[in-house]
Amino acid sequence: KPSQTSFVYDRDGRVWTELHATENRVLISLDEIPEHVSDAILAAEDCRFYDHIGVDLRAILRAFVTNLTGDSSSPQGGSTITQQLAKKAFLTDTQSYKRKIQDATAAIMLERKYTKDEILEMYMNQVPFGRGAYGIEAGARSFFGKPASELTVPEAAMMAGLLRSPSYYDPTSYPDNALTRRNTVLEQMAEYGYITS
Repeated sequence: KPSQTSFVYDRDGRVWTELHATENRVLISLDEIPEHVSDAILAAEDCRFYDHIGVDLRAILRAFVTNLTGDSSSPQGGSTITQQLAKKAFLTDTQSYKRKIQDATAAIMLERKYTKDEILEMYMNQVPFGRGAYGIEAGARSFFGKPASELTVPEAAMMAGLLRSPSYYDPTSYPDNALTRRNTVLEQMAEYGYITS
């Protein structure tokens, strides 16, 4: 259970102030999130999410081959959404083979205990989007001043693009990086059939 933001209301029911520690988070359910927002995150982070058991051997092999033969300045990852959730919720960011095995084990256990939709909902409420915002709702409010339910397709793609590196793709600090990454996510959404070209 991640920490959440508390809201203080005035007597007319308007938000007077928000109280949060280091993590600004507003939990929402998956059915409150538009499908194109979920699709953008799946396209950017784990297009085979609904097809694997928590670990995607095909993605791990692709990442291994790319990292072995490709450009070392942009290493590929093979972690699934479930593995990322396991790492953020239970483990550390330490880079080691032991931690990768722990990621995989925890991911398989999560997949046995929860449905895919429950895992996706937990992930979308857990991940950092930058600017102290954790979860898609706080992220949407921080970057666009509106709830996640009102995000457009390009806005959803920008939010999904932030997950790779929130500070590097922050649209205020690095607008060119953010635009390039957003466009990449839109292309991935089209490639996987979530949107048309």
